[in-house]
Amino acid sequence: MIRILRLFTILAAGVFSAQAALIHQYLFNGDVSDSARTSNGSLNGGAAVAGGILTLGVYNAHP
Repeated sequence: MIRILRLFTILAAGVFSAQAALIHQYLFNGDVSDSARTSNGSLNGGAAVAGGILTLGVYNAHP
């Protein structure tokens, strides 16, 4: 039983010590530029950016 608890403690320490990192960030300040990295987007299908808000175009999935 003690061996199982030690193994769990080692595994839990590895899981809970991971650090979060910001990968991509889109602020929608006039465009869809990635402010954290270089994965910039493009607006398609009627999507628009205005006032920091992304508005998606209307998509009819069932013609």
